[in-house]
Order: sequence, then C-alpha cells, then structure tokens
Amino acid sequence: VETSGGSKFASASFMVDLEDGLRDLGPLVGIDGRTLKETPVLLLTDDGDMVGDASLLNPEIGKVVPLPASTGMTSSAQQFFGSRSGPHQNQIHTDGATELARILLSLDVAARCASAFVGDCTSNFARFVVTYMTGVSLKTPWSFSPGRNCFSDMKTDAKLNRRCERPCRISPEVCKEFGEPPRTCLPPPPNLTQPIFTGPAGGRFKRLAAEKGMERRPADYRHT
Repeated sequence: VETSGGSKFASASFMVDLEDGLRDLGPLVGIDGRTLKETPVLLLTDDGDMVGDASLLNPEIGKVVPLPASTGMTSSAQQFFGSRSGPHQNQIHTDGATELARILLSLDVAARCASAFVGDCTSNFARFVVTYMTGVSLKTPWSFSPGRNCFSDMKTDAKLNRRCERPCRISPEVCKEFGEPPRTCLPPPPNLTQPIFTGPAGGRFKRLAAEKGMERRPADYRHT
C-alpha cells in the first residue's frame, strides 16, 4: 500500500486513509486465494501518521509493516488539522545517497514480495512503483488506484468482474478546485472488521474532506 500526505496541494483522490487502502487491498489479495489477515501488508508512505496508524491496526484485520523509506516522516495531522505550520509535504528525505538507498531497498522488497498494489497513480511516484514491481518480478501486480488508473487497474477490475469510476458527485466548482473524488467500485470491497484500530487512529483525510464540504464516496460505499 502506497499513501501520500499530499492532498493539500494535489487532488481529492489523495484524501484516503490507511483503512481505505486496506479495504481496497482485500479483493486484490483474494484473487490469489488469500485473506487480508493472512497477508503481510508493506506500507510505503511519506506520512508519519500512517506509520502510527499501522501500529494500532486491529490484528484481526491484518498486519502492516512500514518499509524503510516510510520511517522518519513528519505528521500530516499537524499540517492539516493542527497549527498548519512546518513542512507542507515530506516528499523525499534530504539525506542524499542514504535516503536513495532506503527508497531503492523499499522498492526492491515490494517488487520481490508483493503481488498486489494499492496507491494513487495520479502520483508519478506511485506509477513508478508499479512499473518497478513489474520490471523486477516480471509479473504485473493486481492493482487499484483511487485516482488516475495504474496501468494494471483495468486488468484487475476485469478479473474481479467489477466496474470502477470516479464521477464528480458534488458541484463542478468543488471538483475543479479539489479534483475528482476517489474511485468507487461496483460491487464495493467488503468492510473491514470492527474495530479497525486498537486506539485513536485513522479518518484524518475523511475529516478534511468533510471540512471542505466534499462527499468522498456515496453512502453505500462508506464503512458501516
């Protein structure tokens, strides 16, 4: 699962929390006959809060392991919901060759161990991750992007016999400013086991969407 804390300047499709990515991942690992609970999930993120959320995930749902490049990131909650001071976006660390090695190591582990990918391919980096995984493993991963399609999304949707789209459900003015909302699929992925976390976690970007007056997904697609 690849996530970004960059929705402040990017698109509404980036307003996805860790639990949303895990929910979208469930059907993908199911293609190969596995459940989410028995599938270790590798997390690649520039959002320190996502790493904290991963540590509080209910073990009945599964286990999320942050990749090396995910460590040491700052809090998006402080940026979006707190003082709104500090860095606007982590982007890549500024540790030169050491950081490059951490990113390449993370990509290599993902390429050799993962068979599915969830991340927003509106991002150039997310598209590169899928391409890297395919090139190293010589196998196209099952994938889902809440924003712009990854190149393997159509193949995945066909395998799952589902239709996914991201129409503007609010007003043209809001969609023009914040971008289209995350894609939704019919049929939708199953809800996660409740409670999702063992402590206060998740939901930050859904709260940001509510603050902006944006409906992320239709009512029948939300967690129940």
